[in-house]
Amino acid sequence: MPEANEVFAVMTALKAAIAATEEAYSEQDKRTPVVNGAFYAIDPTRWTQRIESAIERPDQLTRIRTEFDELTLTFISAMLAYRNANRQVLDTYTALNEGIRAIVKVIDAPESFRRTRPLKAAMQALAVRAITTHRSQRAEVNINVADALGDYSRGYNILVAAFNTLATNLVKLVNHQTPHYMALSRTRKLRPYLTNDIGFRAVYRVPFTDCVGSTHPYNVRLVEAHIAIEQSLTNFRKLTAKLRGEQAGQVNELQHSWQMLELLHGAPEGYGGNLETRVRAQNKRRVLYEITRMQILLAFDELQARYEELLTALVDAGAETATLLAQTQAEGTVANDRKNTVRIAMNNCLAADSCLRRIVRDITEYTKFQANDSTFGNGIQALDAAYEESAKRYRSSRL
Repeated sequence: MPEANEVFAVMTALKAAIAATEEAYSEQDKRTPVVNGAFYAIDPTRWTQRIESAIERPDQLTRIRTEFDELTLTFISAMLAYRNANRQVLDTYTALNEGIRAIVKVIDAPESFRRTRPLKAAMQALAVRAITTHRSQRAEVNINVADALGDYSRGYNILVAAFNTLATNLVKLVNHQTPHYMALSRTRKLRPYLTNDIGFRAVYRVPFTDCVGSTHPYNVRLVEAHIAIEQSLTNFRKLTAKLRGEQAGQVNELQHSWQMLELLHGAPEGYGGNLETRVRAQNKRRVLYEITRMQILLAFDELQARYEELLTALVDAGAETATLLAQTQAEGTVANDRKNTVRIAMNNCLAADSCLRRIVRDITEYTKFQANDSTFGNGIQALDAAYEESAKRYRSSRL
């Protein structure tokens, strides 16, 4: 008869396997429609008429080709992310299968549950849940990965060309031929709603998987820096949205100033107490506004630091990836895991590049905005006063 600790260990392991499998299934289900949509966008039949109508217009053909190439990069990026999610599904699927077999073995063991019927029922319920998860239908794509990401596919050539362009620009940046990263931004627009610094690029960061017998630390660092800056950007945007919306609306310094003038010129006798109440209330709002404004300044400093870290990581990872690409091109026969690594590395460099371009816009916009103070300086004075009032009781009487 299995010991109690063995029974609970089996149950705990199976619960963990169920959770991991459900998470993997959810990630794959999320990636599948993205891949299908990206694949549909580059369906050749959707481009034939546009190309035919632009045959006599070289400039238009260039625009069409650029748009197609960018959409192809999106598809490759989505496919790499899907393949990573699918690999996680396969890994968890096997672990879940083993967990189910283990719990069934314990349940079916002769005389294993003389002690309590509830324990057996709990194990049976867990086994049923696990089996249901194991057999659940998953969203899958009907796209051949080898065809989509093969060495001689059109998509792979587009990926290599885009990365080589980026790698060249990064070398210029290192050699100080380009004064600032923003200068690398593309200048032409493909569609009216797209900005110059973003262009038409939409690629996704993919978990980096290194090949057997080799390490690429700069690409690992690139992913870490990319995740860090996205977290920093999320925090920064939340704070700026709060300041511009909620806090700015509550403090409303201009409205308060008009009320003060009205009280100054038309306040009836004995209205002064109300005036003091209004000022105290306004000062509380000013303090909250100023605290948020200071939080944004700190978040902005952090965002800029993360920006520099990602830029440095991209330069290093770009050089490392360029070396890896050159090696694979020279080797002829390359193992599949090595092919996968170089594709992910090129993709992640392009994803980091796009991220930097977008964040340049946030930084530029905030640099123009940060001088604006809706309290016209009254916020910092209210914060100073609030601090002095709060801190004086903590100061030594000898000071």
